[in-house]
Amino acid sequence: MYILIFFIILQKIKIMKKLIPLLIFAFFVIFPANQTKAQVLEQDSLALVALYNSTDGDNWFNNTNWLTGQVSTWHGITISENRVIRITIWGNNLTGTISSELGNLDSLERIYLYNNLLTGSIPSELGNLSNLLVLQLHNNQLTGPIPPELGNLFN
Repeated sequence: MYILIFFIILQKIKIMKKLIPLLIFAFFVIFPANQTKAQVLEQDSLALVALYNSTDGDNWFNNTNWLTGQVSTWHGITISENRVIRITIWGNNLTGTISSELGNLDSLERIYLYNNLLTGSIPSELGNLSNLLVLQLHNNQLTGPIPPELGNLFN
């Protein structure tokens, strides 16, 4: 509506004959008709839902958009090329265990789950994360040995 009024006023000034096509082009570049955000693979979203459920996600300090918005909008989740590449939810009151389903996030590069209240052992399935560069789990209440499968990671 405002754009139409703007164009009418400018046409009456007769300056716009040459500028109208340029302004229309600029409008569609700035406000594209299709502004959809990329979704992630189902296996990635299911692994994150399992993490949410196993760590009492309803009681996290910040669970913005988890289970409601697109995965790309979930607090602490970074997406690249429709894949989860980073989980950054440290110091966020996660309680319970680390879900083994995280081992399905085969594009995951970084996990930051430190300074929480996580219990149990580190899932051996994290050894499946061939792209993993950083795994920070310190300052939790984890027990047991470090899974030998983590030794298979070469990054």
